[in-house]
Amino acid sequence: MPLPQFSVDLQVSEETGREDKIEIDLGRWILSGSPRILDQVRSFISSPPEEMRPRLNPGDPHPYGWIFARPSNPGIRREHLRVRKRAIEGREGQIIAERLLFAGKWKLAYRKNTPDRIFPTYLALSLNPLRYLRYQPIPNPLPRPNATDWPRAELFFPHASDVRQNGGEFSLDGEDNWLCDTSSLSEWSNPTRWYRHVDTYIQGVVDTFNAELERVTTPRQVGVEHENDFIIRKVETIWEFRADEPTEVVASLVPHLTAYRASSAEMQEFPVRLPTREVNSISLLMKLSRNTSLRVYAKTNRRIRFEVIQEQINHRELLNEPIRPRGASAERRIRPWEQIQIALSVLRARAANELNAVLRHLAQRMRTEPSHLSGFAFMMRIGAILQNEDLALTVVSLLVHHQLIEPRNAPQLQSACSLLREHGVLPTTIRLASGG
Repeated sequence: MPLPQFSVDLQVSEETGREDKIEIDLGRWILSGSPRILDQVRSFISSPPEEMRPRLNPGDPHPYGWIFARPSNPGIRREHLRVRKRAIEGREGQIIAERLLFAGKWKLAYRKNTPDRIFPTYLALSLNPLRYLRYQPIPNPLPRPNATDWPRAELFFPHASDVRQNGGEFSLDGEDNWLCDTSSLSEWSNPTRWYRHVDTYIQGVVDTFNAELERVTTPRQVGVEHENDFIIRKVETIWEFRADEPTEVVASLVPHLTAYRASSAEMQEFPVRLPTREVNSISLLMKLSRNTSLRVYAKTNRRIRFEVIQEQINHRELLNEPIRPRGASAERRIRPWEQIQIALSVLRARAANELNAVLRHLAQRMRTEPSHLSGFAFMMRIGAILQNEDLALTVVSLLVHHQLIEPRNAPQLQSACSLLREHGVLPTTIRLASGG
């Protein structure tokens, strides 16, 4: 379905949310062997050395991997291996391997003096399902969500910078993590198929890693055991809306959004070059709770994005796991990968609830009728009714700078607000955090 037109009267649902970014620790690969042998594994699972690349052609068999960049200090510091961020070029600039549609590290935890020579490792991945799906071929006809012949994941960027025509829509922040609003792509990415795309994406990354790991460990007789474990570190869930002038719409929302969480709002501007003029687009980041934030910005020249960011995730609460009895072993519970979708679904529902609360706040504030008083008369009425200069200045300052009054534990300020509402100076819809 096409993007809905933005309105503060809208409410979002869990089903229509999409994961823009997932930071996840995935799997536990237990390697057994000497540190010297594992250094060889680390070297060969990395990209081919510079001197070897001019002799390679795409698809040529070779002993090296394509996922990770070569370590800068092989055998010395044993740094974690990082996923390549750039394409690999051969002779005369020929592309041997395109860059990958995911980022992260392979974290190795081994030391020379480990007595049993068993070394735990895991993948710390940064996944972007929206960017991944943007570059997947759209099959025709589209498979059903539970189809057994679901297309395999394509994990390399295509040769073209953008494989689809966007119909005049373009990103304002220079990033490609968004999906064109076309009927075919909307159908391909609808809620019934979204979970399957995320599963295919994750499984594709793991399968590619396992294939390379097997290729470099087998000739070196390294033992490998694998457990399907995970920890979600961070999730960004997005909802997008169509807007004819998205930068102006976001700018109009900023005063009302900062009023929602005035003490934690951070605003940034990034330059946007439109066909007719150069402007700045606003990106507002605000804290909703200790572990949850909201970012609002114009994503393209035709849409705005609301992005709910959740961090420091409590997996026991998320997955309804039993509390460990007092005195029990402190070993962490192993979580099967089937629970990843359960966790994401719960996080998506929480994000929808947070965003709906913000939208209700916007609807309430933007429907409030303007005061019939002029600015000068408004301040004079406040002073006349309160008969307290310091208190009147406090109220005016809060309204001018924050567009809200939060009395909290200030009974005098709470009483002042109630008095001003009784006299019709403040609207009854003004937000009072303590309920006064």
